[in-house]
Amino acid sequence: MGMNRDSDRYDRYEVDLDAEKPKNDQPGGFKLDGRTIAIGLLIIVAAFIFLPRLFSSEAQTAVPTPFAPNNAPIQQGNITLPQPVASTGVDADGCATGVASTFSSAQSIYVVAENSSVPNGTGIFVRLYRDGQPVEDAPEIVADRDYSGTCINFVFEPVNQPFQPGDYEAQFVVNGNPGPSVTFRVQ
Repeated sequence: MGMNRDSDRYDRYEVDLDAEKPKNDQPGGFKLDGRTIAIGLLIIVAAFIFLPRLFSSEAQTAVPTPFAPNNAPIQQGNITLPQPVASTGVDADGCATGVASTFSSAQSIYVVAENSSVPNGTGIFVRLYRDGQPVEDAPEIVADRDYSGTCINFVFEPVNQPFQPGDYEAQFVVNGNPGPSVTFRVQ
């Protein structure tokens, strides 16, 4: 009898690590795994978000929505916003210095509502109009506490170019509602 070796009992398989992997049986030759599904879902979600915005029939514009002029002070609940003034500057308390009705095109223009009272959480900004058309909104500020008898001021500056000559109006907007305004001229 001959010797029985273990290698004779088993079939030998050689593994070629450089061999090409078997092809997928999926149509189109791509693998449908978790990553592919995640990418597909991401594309679908992006399409739902952006396509309606791209093909919306509404005109999207950066020009602010105009309000009707309002020269009356606001006296509602805890909010008091008197008739504002336009000035060439403000003092350390933010109150108007150099109240004016005419400005040069290179001057900064301060719009100030003195002796104002607003409760915590009140949002306020000023919208600037030229010849009846809205041209700029100042950044909104939100009261971080209750304020009483304070000066609220906003500044419009000719940063990149001078103001265009014309008749201007600066209107306070309080919690989204039009408030009092002041008119002035730029020469």
